[in-house]
Amino acid sequence: MIKKNAVVIASVVIASAIVATYVLSGSMNMGVEGSGNSVQQPTASIPSNSTLVKIVANAGSNSFSPNPLEVKVGETVTWINDDSGRHTVTSKDGVFNSELMGRGQSFSYTFDKAGEYPYSCSPHPNMVGTVVVTES
Repeated sequence: MIKKNAVVIASVVIASAIVATYVLSGSMNMGVEGSGNSVQQPTASIPSNSTLVKIVANAGSNSFSPNPLEVKVGETVTWINDDSGRHTVTSKDGVFNSELMGRGQSFSYTFDKAGEYPYSCSPHPNMVGTVVVTES
């Protein structure tokens, strides 16, 4: 009887540790990637005329792809978090700022003025990018 109780207790401890790891990391994706069993975070609708930027890693100027990005005035840029961490897209001048995004979530912004827009991730300020907006 003691061995069965020890196995049950060990199983509960291990399962609790796994769930706690997912909760603390902000990732509730407990499925195996690519197996068809994974649960994706909801994605907001992406405008059809959007230029896409993927958030690929916490890797400085290589965190956003493509970087830098050039678009025309009036164009929309949509950032999609393709990383397991939670990130934001926050312009240095306060023009745009997303909420924290989990994997699969996105943020869109339409640029209405020419200029250079450097941005970063609030929790990871070493993650940097630039959108260059030119006249139509």
